[in-house]
Amino acid sequence: MGVFRILGLVGSASCLGLLIFGLYEDGLPDEPLGWWICLSLLLVAFNVFPLPKQIRDVIWRGSLIGLWIEAKKSKLRKEINDD
Repeated sequence: MGVFRILGLVGSASCLGLLIFGLYEDGLPDEPLGWWICLSLLLVAFNVFPLPKQIRDVIWRGSLIGLWIEAKKSKLRKEINDD
């Protein structure tokens, strides 16, 4: 694991700590800006706790980029098998 990955994980853990502390002290926010800040800090959790591989595969295959890559793979396989 590289130094930058470790620093990123420490920063992400720090942001999650700030979110938990803020929610503990003040409770849920009432203003849209507060909700935006909370959701932004909550999304940092994906850096610390990645999605399981099965869920990532489903999301990736359902996206347009995933479909495009699968089409390119299929076309390349056909070209290789025809040779």
